Amino acid sequence: IKGVVLKVYRVFADQIELSIKSSSMPLNQMVSLRVDLINSTSKKLFLKSFDARMPTHNHGMMTKPVVTKVSSGHSVKGQSYNVSGLNLHMRGRWVLYFTLAAEGSTKGSVLSYSLVVL
Repeated sequence: IKGVVLKVYRVFADQIELSIKSSSMPLNQMVSLRVDLINSTSKKLFLKSFDARMPTHNHGMMTKPVVTKVSSGHSVKGQSYNVSGLNLHMRGRWVLYFTLAAEGSTKGSVLSYSLVVL
C-alpha cells in the first residue's frame, strides 16, 4: 500500500473518507499505518479499533495493533490516527477492519478493506 485512498463510505448516514498512508506493506515485518478519517458532516468520527485477518485461513495477526490519535486531522471534521504493531506475516489475501464510532454514539460501525500481500 502506498498512499492509498479508500473509497468514500456511508457510516452513521454520513459520508466519510478513509485513507491509509504507509510507505509499504511488507511481508512479515512490523509496520505502522496512518489513518485519516474525513467526515462530510459536523459529527466527529473516531477510530475505536483495528484488526487484520486472513479469511481463507480463518486467522488474524500474531500481534495486537495499537491505535493512537495523532492529530486533529485535515479539519474540524477530521481525525488522524497511527496504527502501530501491524504485521501481515503470511502471503495471501488479508482484510483490514476499522471499527469507527461517531461522537456521542455507543454503536460502532466496521469498514473493511481487502489487500493481497505478495
